[in-house]
Amino acid sequence: MGLTKRNDSRFWWMDLRINGKRYKVSTKTANKKLAERIYAKAVTEIEEVRWFPSEVKRKTLADMINRYDIEYASKKKYAGRDKSIFKHLKAFFGEDVLLETIERTVGRYEDYRTNQGAQPATVLKELGLLRRMFTVSIKKWRWMTDNPVSSIEMPKVKNERVRYLSQDEYALLFSGLYHAAAPQWLKPLVIVALNTGLRESNILNLRWQQVNLFSRLIVVNYREL
Repeated sequence: MGLTKRNDSRFWWMDLRINGKRYKVSTKTANKKLAERIYAKAVTEIEEVRWFPSEVKRKTLADMINRYDIEYASKKKYAGRDKSIFKHLKAFFGEDVLLETIERTVGRYEDYRTNQGAQPATVLKELGLLRRMFTVSIKKWRWMTDNPVSSIEMPKVKNERVRYLSQDEYALLFSGLYHAAAPQWLKPLVIVALNTGLRESNILNLRWQQVNLFSRLIVVNYREL
């Protein structure tokens, strides 16, 4: 059994092996039955990868970023983008912040960057990289057991973009449509697109039964939009 008594202590001590290393840890109790329960719990947590020695718990954000930079970021084609994100993360959390305490402040990161003028898509990329680093630290390096970024609501990004032609763009477009070299079918297609906002696929697949010339209406099934 991995419990021993030492001459210099009244407590029972656990003999544990983690990732091939041996650790002597006090149960902080002189009660043998209680020490046995503590030891059994520690063994279970080690098997479930939930127990880590104190030196691992002292890992900082700088430790994680430096190792990730060497093993992953520096090998990317666009390594500069990750390095830029590293700077923002360090500025907010602090380089020496312990990884296990980041969960206390990570929920405020979005507001911090938004107040600096960062767009939601940018903040999403930054938090995404932080989440990725924690995932690596959990699955590859066995530093952590929980990913604090996974528990927060990520920024909402609207990908749709509405843009209208300026008067100059409108005039330039139609000058091209009326050019002799322009195909005859292109002009009505563009006019329908400009006045309805329909997608290219909707227009190309349009059927006469969907068009009411008398009412000047085009009826498209919403499932086709």
